[in-house]
Amino acid sequence: MNITLIGGGIAGLILAYKAVSAGHAITLYEAGTIASGASGKALGVLVPVTGLNRPIDLLQREGISRWPALAQQLADETHTPLASFWRAWPSAPVPGTQQLNIATIFSILAQAIRAKSGIIHENQPIQNLDEVRPNADHVIVSAGYGTKALVNAPITISTGIAARFTGHIEDLIAQDNLFLCPDFIENEVLAGSVNWSLKEPHTGPIPPEKQDELLRRVHALAPHLQLKDIWLGNRPAQTPRTPLITSPEPNLHVVTALGKIGMGVSPALELPF
Repeated sequence: MNITLIGGGIAGLILAYKAVSAGHAITLYEAGTIASGASGKALGVLVPVTGLNRPIDLLQREGISRWPALAQQLADETHTPLASFWRAWPSAPVPGTQQLNIATIFSILAQAIRAKSGIIHENQPIQNLDEVRPNADHVIVSAGYGTKALVNAPITISTGIAARFTGHIEDLIAQDNLFLCPDFIENEVLAGSVNWSLKEPHTGPIPPEKQDELLRRVHALAPHLQLKDIWLGNRPAQTPRTPLITSPEPNLHVVTALGKIGMGVSPALELPF
């Protein structure tokens, strides 16, 4: 079948990879560059949710449990050293904690998709589904907040801050929803996140009080770290917190609103046809 996907974040790429691996012809459209939206702003730390059994929690735990096998498969197919983009943290407080190299995992997924003859168009926004429907047996919309305009989806925003520091820590630190972890780059440390909910994406500077909160909490745990970079991510979400996975029409499917746990959830997403 001919499958068209809209959105080059983690959900769109993993669904594209699954579709092309199953023998489907896929074409993916991304309005910017791959991972230029919320997915590319993630830390890449995958911590299984504990103590809760809502559908989103079950999906997140299942997704994280699939990452080791998926990462190994991608490493084998692209001839990329596994340790360059995935690692486990057996010493972390929550068993099963892992980390992805955000700078690398998306390029590896895109490489694997193209190697199977999948087509990826970057910097090609889709304004109306009629642009892609004539040539597609199925259309999957996974365009983050952009999904709202394409299918009138009830999406809000969960905004978060993350930062990169110079310095060194030996192990991942997780405390009260704050994560500090060594980056895949030597002598650099990633930290995040402070979260708040919005109806529309935040487009201005990082609110000073939010930045100060993150820095205060980081320096309480590791005062020697020096701030190198800080950024804000607008993650699509729903209220209450649940992913938007639906098929409003037989050949139209929506997979988005995965929020801040999208990196963990995505391997558990199945093709909706």
